[in-house]
Amino acid sequence: MHVYSIMFLPLVFVFGLIRGGKTRWEWWSALLVTLSVTLWAFVIGRWDMAGYWFRFLLPLLFVVALIAGRRRMSRQGRAVPRGTALNLTVGVNLAVAVVFSVLSALGLAGLAANEPAVHLEFPLREGIYYVGQGGSTVMVNYHAAYSPQRYALDIVRLNSWGYRASGLYPAELDRYVIFGDPLYSPCTGEVVAARDGLPDHEPPLHDPERAEGNYVTIRCAGVDVVMAHLREGTLRVRQGDVVAVGQLIGEVGNSGNTSEPHLHIHAERLIERPDGGVERVGVPIRFDGKFLARNTIVRSR
Repeated sequence: MHVYSIMFLPLVFVFGLIRGGKTRWEWWSALLVTLSVTLWAFVIGRWDMAGYWFRFLLPLLFVVALIAGRRRMSRQGRAVPRGTALNLTVGVNLAVAVVFSVLSALGLAGLAANEPAVHLEFPLREGIYYVGQGGSTVMVNYHAAYSPQRYALDIVRLNSWGYRASGLYPAELDRYVIFGDPLYSPCTGEVVAARDGLPDHEPPLHDPERAEGNYVTIRCAGVDVVMAHLREGTLRVRQGDVVAVGQLIGEVGNSGNTSEPHLHIHAERLIERPDGGVERVGVPIRFDGKFLARNTIVRSR
């Protein structure tokens, strides 16, 4: 979803609501579409790019538009629409409202998980973190389409202004707030796989052949916890090591198939199939008892 559509599409409908309509029917239909688009942007938008704190201006702007538009319509307008053009406007507004309401509902459904979860300690401690991809539906987490990573999380860190980087999409890695953040083990367990030595790419370069980049997999609590895209040369453990919860593992980087620096973390369980093969199934993660989804903030020190 493009950051500009998140910011500007709701504003278009908000100003239309303030302007009022030719009839009360037209205005009420505009109210419904503005509400649905505002909810869609609030729930599904990537506000680490647009500025997280601006997210909360949307409900305020909607309320202001509602009050201003209602006052204007109380002084004008007919009770029912007349004419083909007005009927068409009302119909289009209602259709758009239905579409964005469905999208919003799918996003809201992704804010919870109904399956048993593994409880882990949050692996980052440097400030305010934001979940860019996370949840149980593809509307808030594109990983949800892939079974082993169904509940995967992509996490960035925000600066004091609510942005994950200096600039919209800079090429310099050190302009991303999370780059180089220390990464700690979220559980006590055994390192069953690890890799280091792959370079950190400047956006938009990436490595689709080695998707995880530098990574570590820890077997604990009956699941494999995978943390990927680590910074080159910072991995402090290797396969066979036993790590304790809170132990320093490495640093967040931008190696592998990644668009920008972030921490990818997911949990998966190995299940034997009837044919003797093994299937990897994603498992929900709870940090401090909470299931994290897109737009969730974690304050960690």
